[in-house]
Amino acid sequence: MVYDFAQNEVVLFGGGMSSLDFDDTWVWNGSNWIQRFPARHPSSRAGHAMAYDAGRGQVVLFGGQGDVITAYASFNDTWVWSNNNWMQKFPGTSPAARSNFAMVYDSAHSEIVLFGGSALNTMLSDTWVWNGRDWIEKFPAVHPTARFGHAMVYDAAHGQVVLFGGSGGGGGDLNDTWIWNGSDWTEKYPGLSPAVRQGHAMVFDGARGEVVLFGGVNSGFHTLNDTWVWNGARWTQQFPSLSPVGRDAHAMTYDAGHGKIVLFGGFTPSSGGFLADTWTWH
Repeated sequence: MVYDFAQNEVVLFGGGMSSLDFDDTWVWNGSNWIQRFPARHPSSRAGHAMAYDAGRGQVVLFGGQGDVITAYASFNDTWVWSNNNWMQKFPGTSPAARSNFAMVYDSAHSEIVLFGGSALNTMLSDTWVWNGRDWIEKFPAVHPTARFGHAMVYDAAHGQVVLFGGSGGGGGDLNDTWIWNGSDWTEKYPGLSPAVRQGHAMVFDGARGEVVLFGGVNSGFHTLNDTWVWNGARWTQQFPSLSPVGRDAHAMTYDAGHGKIVLFGGFTPSSGGFLADTWTWH
């Protein structure tokens, strides 16, 4: 799920439920969900990522994993959403097929940044950027360890990409914080951090100039519903009077047209499994 600045609306594509994935496209106008029916669209999938490419005025979708119909195959296709239509791109070079990775638009360098994920039970630690025409792999000397289920966001207040947490597979879940400056990764060591987790979501709150993190699941398969903010140097927990139930694999984005963060869906064992609820943070 991502905010489409060109159309002033939130765009959601696909997702999964048990052994069934979806290929539907929906937009949120601030009060209602409206389904779109483009002539062409990506195949059904979950674990993909989308980012709004502000330099080119379009939403970019990459990768993900299919359902039982495709034998849970992973994808490495690139699509753009513009003017209410999906169009597939065919770059000369692409990251390997993967799911449960993170992707975000780096405004300071006018490119989309992709990191990590999993493919064929292999965790990845590669960094790629999309310049509107092609994917280019970066080779920083230092980078986060291989992982999936992490979250990544562009911190517009400090002009840098922020990555938090994820699962290191056999190494357990993580709660490390990393910064990408366009060429290198640097680990941060705040005095206080959210607990280890994967499947959480992070968004930059444009109204308050801070990164907001919500939810996820820890190594004990306990879903979380805590809210944290990152100010560029430290994490601070928030204690709202009302919160969504604990969940992971939800989608979250900042609705700039209405000045609110929008959260949709996810998974929680405590409330019957898959969710279709909509929440706003403001």
